[in-house]
Amino acid sequence: MMFKPENYFYRWLLLIIAMQACLLALGLQVKSFTADECYELRHLSLDPVKVANDGDGFPPLFRWLLSMSIYLTGEPLSRGMPMITSLLGTWVVAMAGRRIASERGGLIGALFFSLSACQLEYAQQLRAYSLYILAVACMLWAFFSLVSEWKNKYWVYLVVFTSVALLTHYFALLVAMVLWIALGITVLQNQVSAPQESRFDGCSFSKLVIAAISCALIGVPFLYALRVDLSQPPPAEVVNPVDLTSIAYLYLSLAQGWCVGPSSIELQSLPFQDAIFQIAPWAILSFGASISLVWFAWRDGPWRAVWVLLGLLTIPTLIAVLLSLMLGFSFVSRYLACLVVPVALMVGIACDRRGNRALLALSVLLVVNVLSFYNRNWTERYDRENYRAVVELISQSDPSPRVLVLSHYVSHAMRRAAPANWEIIPVRFYSDDPSDSEQMASPNESQRIAGAWVVAEWFPARSELAEKRARELDQLEATFVSKVCSNIELFRIKSHEPGSTAEP
Repeated sequence: MMFKPENYFYRWLLLIIAMQACLLALGLQVKSFTADECYELRHLSLDPVKVANDGDGFPPLFRWLLSMSIYLTGEPLSRGMPMITSLLGTWVVAMAGRRIASERGGLIGALFFSLSACQLEYAQQLRAYSLYILAVACMLWAFFSLVSEWKNKYWVYLVVFTSVALLTHYFALLVAMVLWIALGITVLQNQVSAPQESRFDGCSFSKLVIAAISCALIGVPFLYALRVDLSQPPPAEVVNPVDLTSIAYLYLSLAQGWCVGPSSIELQSLPFQDAIFQIAPWAILSFGASISLVWFAWRDGPWRAVWVLLGLLTIPTLIAVLLSLMLGFSFVSRYLACLVVPVALMVGIACDRRGNRALLALSVLLVVNVLSFYNRNWTERYDRENYRAVVELISQSDPSPRVLVLSHYVSHAMRRAAPANWEIIPVRFYSDDPSDSEQMASPNESQRIAGAWVVAEWFPARSELAEKRARELDQLEATFVSKVCSNIELFRIKSHEPGSTAEP
C-alpha cells in the first residue's frame, strides 16, 4: 500500500518511529563501547571468508554488514546500524500486526515493540541481536502474509528472511522450525480440505517443498559457521547452565527489561530470599499484565495466529533448555531476544478488540519498560561496563597512568576509552585470545607494575572466577579503590619505592 498522508495508520506509525528514534539517540552515546562490542570491532574484515572463519559464536552476516558499514561511514557512526535495524523492526511489527489483526492492532504492537526495554537495549549495542530481531520480525510478516494471500512473492520473502535470520544467529533455527512446521500443517490442511481448488494456486505442497529446499541450500553458510564455532568451544567456566531462575529471567526480560527492581548484578549477589522479595513486586506487576494480555488474545484473537505466537513463545525455549541440559550449551536470555517480536504481536492482538482492561495492562507494561530504559542509561545502580567512568576516576589523580586489566578480553574496551598516552597492560586471567601476541603482565614484573592501577570485572562470590580473581589480586598486592559501576571495580598496586604510596 502506498503512503498516503491522510491515512492515520502511517501517520501514527511514523510518530511512533520518530519517538523511538529520539529515545535511541538520547541513549546511544551515553556508554562507552563494551568488551563484546570491541570484540566485534577488532574482528572486522572486508574478506568474507576470514569473517566466516573467525568462530565468534555467531553466523557471519552481521559482521559482514558491519564491516561494509564502517568501511563506508567510519567507526563513529557504527552504532547507527543497530539503531536503524531497530527502527525498521518497529515498521515490520506494525505491518505484521496489521496482517494478523487490524491497523489498530498493528499500531499497538509497534508501540510496545518501540518502547520495549529488551529491544531498546540491543538497539544500543554494536552486536548482532538487533538485526536478529529484525530478521525474525520479517519472517513473521512474510509468514502471516503468505497464509493470508498465498501469493508467490510471499514464498520468496519467507525464504529470503529465513535465510537472513539463520545467517544472523544460530537460535533463529528454533524459530524457523516452529514457523515452517506451522506452514506445513497449514498447507496440508488446505490440500485435504480443498484439493481441487488449491492444486495450482499458491497454497500447494510442491511450493512448500521447493521453498524448504531453497532455505536449506541458502543455509549452507549457516552449517559451515556452526561447524567452525563448535570446533572452538568456550571455556567451561563461562558456560551458563539452565535452571528455573534463568527461564523466569528470560520471560521477565521480555516483559520489562532488566533494570527495574534489583539489577542483574544484585540478583547474582543477593541471598535467594532477598532477591525474590525485591523482584517480586515488579515480576507480579509485569507478569500479571502479560498474562492478562495473553488471555485477551486467546479469547478474541485469530486462533491460528495466536497458536503460532504461543508456539514461538514456548517451543524455542523448551528446545534451548533441552540442548543446555543434554549438550552443556549456555542458556543466555539474549539468545532468545527475538521472542520480543511475538510478544509485541500478542500485545497488539490483545488490545485490538478489548477495551479498558487490555489498555490498562498495556499501560502497565509501557510504564515499566520506559522506567527500565531510563534506569539502564541514567541510573548508577544499573550501570555496566562503564569504562569512560574508569578513565575519569583515574584521570583525577594520575594523568599518565599504567593500567592493568584483569582480562585480555576487557583490555580492548579500556584501550578504546582511555587516552592514547595511557599504557594498558592486559593480564591473562580467564580468557586467552591466541590472535594477539603482545606481552602480558605477570606478578613477577614488580618494577613494571609498581603503583599501577588494576581494572577488574566483578564476579559472584564463591564462584570459580571470583576465587581466581581474588588470587590474582593478592599476587599483585592490589588495594581496593572504588566500585566504578555494577560490574567493574578499580584497584591499585602497592608501590615498592621507598616513601612512595599507591593510594589515590
